[in-house]
Amino acid sequence: MAFITISGKEFNPASCTFEIETLDTENSGRSLDGLMHRDVICTKISLQLEWNNISVEEMSSLLTVLSDTFFTVRYFNPISGTWATDTFYCGNRTVPVYSCINGKIVYNAGFSVNLIQR
Repeated sequence: MAFITISGKEFNPASCTFEIETLDTENSGRSLDGLMHRDVICTKISLQLEWNNISVEEMSSLLTVLSDTFFTVRYFNPISGTWATDTFYCGNRTVPVYSCINGKIVYNAGFSVNLIQR
């Protein structure tokens, strides 16, 4: 089983960091006495995925599934402690510097991308 599935394609990144973000309304903030008041809208998860070495084929497959505006992701949710499926979108994608060795493209650096829950 893959660590993460994006649009039905399985991937195994070298690392995954979860960021849990709570979104507040503009009415949230501190009052004059310093007490915090929160009007919470929702909680969202961001997945920060990294690959140390990635093949040309896997990079192509990954960039293809990330090209959709929104996509389905199956991942382990640390809040529920279970596998979950949600809709995500991605941040900017920067493809690492590569070289051409004996006519074959080789990625010399890792690849990272942030997936943000819709």
